[in-house]
Amino acid sequence: MRYKPFSVTLVVKRTRTGWTLMFRVQFTS
Repeated sequence: MRYKPFSVTLVVKRTRTGWTLMFRVQFTS
């Protein structure tokens, strides 16, 4: 299997209304 050219990071943020899920994608050259 080949290594993915990008990495996906799951970020959980705490807000006044509740919790927010965010996906962060970092591309590597």
